[in-house]
Amino acid sequence: MIWYGTNVWLAILIAIGGTLAITMITMFLIVKCKIPDLLATCAMMFFLDGLSLTYSGGGAISAGMPRPNGAPSIGVVPQILKTMGTSPTIIIIMLVIVVFVHVFLNYTKHGRYIYAVGGNKTAARLSGIPVRKYRIIAGLMAGGFIALSGILVAARNQSAQIAGAAAFSMPALSAVFIGRSVAGQGKPNAVGTLIGATLVGVLDNGLVMMSVPYYALNAIKGVVLAIALASAYYTTKEE
Repeated sequence: MIWYGTNVWLAILIAIGGTLAITMITMFLIVKCKIPDLLATCAMMFFLDGLSLTYSGGGAISAGMPRPNGAPSIGVVPQILKTMGTSPTIIIIMLVIVVFVHVFLNYTKHGRYIYAVGGNKTAARLSGIPVRKYRIIAGLMAGGFIALSGILVAARNQSAQIAGAAAFSMPALSAVFIGRSVAGQGKPNAVGTLIGATLVGVLDNGLVMMSVPYYALNAIKGVVLAIALASAYYTTKEE
């Protein structure tokens, strides 16, 4: 959009389509090549980090900055994208996604099948659920939300930074596992994740307001994540 002056909606479609294509490659590694989910995802992450940095010349892409070959950038960040990255629009988008995922996972056959596959693939297969199909569906849904998240981060920063969301990895994991415990379901769920994200956000802002040094923040967040993990798995074991 910045380098080539592409229409914002076309740029968004390209971003989502590209992410889904990459997700399909990742799912091929997981489903067909039998690579564990975490390892396949990490391998793809490292590959894409390097590819993105190579393509962008190792820097961020923002309006007015020249391209790596010295050519000027011809595009600008349109107002619609700026609006998407600010409140209340970004909050409304979040709440719509939470409602959609909650309804899908809890009140549709496909959502219950995804929970079944995630809980025990062997039992799901013996129950007649097409496990591979629903693993791919879950992966593609995750890929779609990943694409939207990247777009919103870029909109919020008004630039495309390869490591622009790196700081969100630990809070995201903490939110999921805190939500798994808080909601009392013993499994990842949309409403619980929203609560977990809210608590992590409050903690993050509170630490900043207390003037905790930035280099100590990850240590505190790591402790919170460890407590969330312990609580989630201890509850599951007891059940």
